Amino acid sequence: MRSTVLWTLTSETEAYAQILGAIFGYLVGSLPSEVLQKKAEAVQGNRKTILGNLRTTEPLILDVVKGAMAVLVAFWLARAFNDGSTSADLSQEFSVWFAAGVAAFLGHLFPIWRGFRGGNGFGIYLGVLIGWWWPAALAFCITWLIVARATRNSSLASLLAAVVAALAFYLGTQPMGTTSMVFWELYRQHEVMTWATALMAVVTAWKHRDDIKRLLTGTEPKIGTGD
Repeated sequence: MRSTVLWTLTSETEAYAQILGAIFGYLVGSLPSEVLQKKAEAVQGNRKTILGNLRTTEPLILDVVKGAMAVLVAFWLARAFNDGSTSADLSQEFSVWFAAGVAAFLGHLFPIWRGFRGGNGFGIYLGVLIGWWWPAALAFCITWLIVARATRNSSLASLLAAVVAALAFYLGTQPMGTTSMVFWELYRQHEVMTWATALMAVVTAWKHRDDIKRLLTGTEPKIGTGD
C-alpha cells in the first residue's frame, strides 16, 4: 500500500474524476498530429525530422503517443489520488483511465475544432491499447508485421491487427478458475475493455471504409510501390 494518498476516490467524487479523465483524454486525442509534426520540423529546420527520414510515419507515431499518454497519465493521476488496495479502489481507478482512453480515441476521430473530422484511428487505437493492456498492443503489432510482410498491404494488416487485438483482450483475460476478488475485479474491467476494444475496431474499420472498398476491388496501393 502506498504511504501517501492525495485524495481518496469515493462514489461521490468518482463521477467527477471520470469526467475530468474524459475531458483530458479528448483534448489529448484531438491534438492534430500533422500540425505537431510541422511545428517540430519548423523548429528543427530542414536538417532532419523527429525520427530522421521516417517523415511519413511521424504522424502515426504521434497518434500512438497521444493514445498511450492519455491513458497512462489518467492512470497515474487516479492512482495518486487513491489507495488502490481493494477491488473497489481498483474499480474506481479503472473507470477514470478507461474513460480517458475512450475519449482520446473519440477526440482523435472527431475533434471539435476541426468540424469533428479527424484521423482514421489505427494509431490512436494502438496507443490506447498500450495504455490499457500492453499484451493486446503487442498482438496488434505482431499481426500487423506478419500481414504487412506477407501482403505488402498496410490497410489489410491494420484491419486484421485490430481484430486480433480485440480477441487478445478476450482470450487473455479469462478467469481460469480463480477465486481472487481482486482478479475478478480486474477481469470485469478487462471484459468491459474487450467490448470497448471491439467497438473501437468497428469504428476504425468504418473510418477506413474507402480503403476496404479498394481492398475488395484490388486497387489498394501496396507498401513501397504506390500502386
